[in-house]
Amino acid sequence: MNNELPDLSRFWNPTGPAAPSPSSRPGLGQQAPASKSPGPSDQLLSEHHLVLGAAPVRWGLIIVGVVSLVAGGVLYGLYRGVLQAPWLQELLGLDQTTTLQVGVGLLLAGLWPLILGLMAHFSVWRVRVTTEGLTWRDRKGEHHCTWDEVTAVYRTEIRIGDRKYGDRVTRLRLEIADGRTLTVNHRLTRYNKLCEAVQTITTERLLHRKRAEMRGQGATFGTVTLFRDGIRIGKTDLGWENFGHYYVENGHAVFFPRWARDMKRDAIVFRLAEIPNNLVLLALLLESGKRPTPLVESCRYFGHL
Repeated sequence: MNNELPDLSRFWNPTGPAAPSPSSRPGLGQQAPASKSPGPSDQLLSEHHLVLGAAPVRWGLIIVGVVSLVAGGVLYGLYRGVLQAPWLQELLGLDQTTTLQVGVGLLLAGLWPLILGLMAHFSVWRVRVTTEGLTWRDRKGEHHCTWDEVTAVYRTEIRIGDRKYGDRVTRLRLEIADGRTLTVNHRLTRYNKLCEAVQTITTERLLHRKRAEMRGQGATFGTVTLFRDGIRIGKTDLGWENFGHYYVENGHAVFFPRWARDMKRDAIVFRLAEIPNNLVLLALLLESGKRPTPLVESCRYFGHL
């Protein structure tokens, strides 16, 4: 997740869920028909490609990397005396010092294109988002799944450092009813739009069932369970009568009881990346009247500003 809470207003239903129509599709996790290729009525919503994912680029990087490593290895072997080929040194016109420098340089230079090429080769090359589901392509071919087959969505969005110069750690992982998984990251073009589309569609399909679970024995999201009268995070129960506030920041949700006095010691924390369908959880918290507090206000409350 981003540092700010995503816009959940489109999902928020303070009056409670409407009765599902008999013709409505099964919710996430329920039995769904087998995957099928997109049909004529299937509309393309967006398409996302892997940067460096085109076959000529992938294989070009791998070939350049392999050639550089082989050439560097040969020169380094000549320098160390492992390879006995004085004619080659004479042909190249390199002395011992230059042979070492060029060999090490080629070894180091060949690593990056080889690593980039292999990473691209073993990644998902293209994802198409349609009204019926997802289609993606990788080295094993083309794959399809309908939205009803998606059982869980995990999203990691963490920034290390500032937005301009810092690093970004991302992952979008979908679990599918037949045991398959789809994992991508921000190396795909328009990655944020992909995440928003996937999370929006799956959240809309799952909310009504999770509302019903919350009214019963609780709606479970991995290690977090949401009840009508509180929330359980791991083995810690926090009833709404003892609830203080919470904030969402840099891939974490942090809860504080009413009596909390220390921002670190009294915090109850979970990583959103470990919570399946965490957008549904956040939407249900809003419906329960629990709006997140900005991090700045939380710091001010504990006297850190």
